[in-house]
Amino acid sequence: MLNIGKLPGATLLAVLLCASPAVAMDEVQMMLAERACQRLALLYSHYIDQGQASRAVDLFTDNGVWTFADQRFEGRAELRRFLEEREAMTHRLSRHVITNHLVDVVDANNATGIMYLVHLQDNSGAEGAKSLQGQPRMVGQYEDVYVRTEAGWRIKSRRASALFVGGEAK
Repeated sequence: MLNIGKLPGATLLAVLLCASPAVAMDEVQMMLAERACQRLALLYSHYIDQGQASRAVDLFTDNGVWTFADQRFEGRAELRRFLEEREAMTHRLSRHVITNHLVDVVDANNATGIMYLVHLQDNSGAEGAKSLQGQPRMVGQYEDVYVRTEAGWRIKSRRASALFVGGEAK
C-alpha cells in the first residue's frame, strides 16, 4: 500500500494528477486539466497558421481522429499525411481564431471541449497585408475529446463543423 503521507510534494501531486477516475479531482487538478486541454487547441491552431502543421500530429493520441464534412483521418499515419499536405501549402495564409473554449473534465483521464472557430484564409501567395473582402471563409466549431496519456493530455478526436461559410448573406 502506498503511504502518500510520506511522499514529497511534487511526487504527491504527480500521483494525484494520474489518479484513477474513482479518485475525486480537486479544483486545482481540474484547472490544470482544463488548461492542458485548452493549450492543445491553441497549439493546433498555432502550428497550422505558422506553417508547421506537421507538428500538430504530436497533439493527438496514436489512434487520434480528425473529421470535417466527408474528410476523416484516423491514426498517426493518416494524420501525418493530412498535416504534411497542409504544411506544403506554402502559398496559403490562414488564421484559425478560436474562442469560447469550454472544457468539461469528465474525470482524471478524460475531458471534452468545444470552441468556436473563425477561419480566415488567403491563397494568393502575395506579400503584405491581405484584404478582408470575402472573409471570414468560415465560422464553425471544433468538438474535441481529450484523454490523459503517459505523455500528458492529447486529442483523441476532433470534429470540425462549418456553421457559416463565406459568400453573400441570405
